Amino acid sequence: MADIATTTELDARIPEVWANMVLDYLSDSMGFIKRLDFDPDADEIQQYGDTINITAPGTFTAQDKTENAAVTLQKPSDTKISLVLNKWKEVTLSQSDLSRVFAKPKLLPKVTKGMANALIAQVAGDLVSLYSSAGLSVDATSGDVIEKINEARRKLVTSQTPMSADRVGVMSEYIIEDLLNNSKLNDASKSGSTAVLREGSVGRVSGFDFYEYQGVKTSGSPATYHSMMFNPDAILLVTRALPLDAEEMGGARQSAVTDPETGLTVRITMSYQAGFLAPQITCDILYGVKVLRANQIVDFQHNA
Repeated sequence: MADIATTTELDARIPEVWANMVLDYLSDSMGFIKRLDFDPDADEIQQYGDTINITAPGTFTAQDKTENAAVTLQKPSDTKISLVLNKWKEVTLSQSDLSRVFAKPKLLPKVTKGMANALIAQVAGDLVSLYSSAGLSVDATSGDVIEKINEARRKLVTSQTPMSADRVGVMSEYIIEDLLNNSKLNDASKSGSTAVLREGSVGRVSGFDFYEYQGVKTSGSPATYHSMMFNPDAILLVTRALPLDAEEMGGARQSAVTDPETGLTVRITMSYQAGFLAPQITCDILYGVKVLRANQIVDFQHNA
């Protein structure tokens, strides 16, 4: 009598399972990406075409009110910002890796985690590349790192970044190391916390939530690192779901899932490559990134 396939073995052949597992790992690894501006209900995102037009509202001014006189009508000029969905990224498993998963379904979590890590590294890398569009900068190649962070904070305040904004810092491992070694933080009698010593966690400093990222961009030689400090509303990440029409053409099985926090949609395509007589699985995403408010981003320049 032939063996009956178990649920676990069948799961390895269901695209919905792969898509959900990849998205779970993406959600766990997104870090600072979850803090960016995203409007999942924007009508523009649902439209066709590779360019999305986003309206940045103008600025209102408080006016004096004179008794028995009409109010002052204001019509601030909106700014149209165009974002191009030009980043289509995919991760495709080799036939040998896929054969291993089908033979040993317990490998599925490890494989899907690897796919998710590859995608999230690409999205994060595209976002930190936006340092070149920052409207503010701080030279932190010398001096006390916390004083330089406070300088960045002051520049954001001067540029009228909302005081209530949950500011974010995406910092290289070298800046995080400097913070961990700084007595203002690692001395519990000064900082009021032992998290730096016990957990290696910087946490929140001078109103910024810090995220350590080893992919911070560099320029020049010797290398200058470009960490970033910003208001989350200053950067926009837009994603769009890719079509699921392969099955209608008889070519593949597909599934897609969307992260509710970022709108990032992951599509899984399971197909069969007749030329290789082997199955194939591809995970892909489509997105675009754009600076909305350059005056709310600081290019935090430093050395290793």
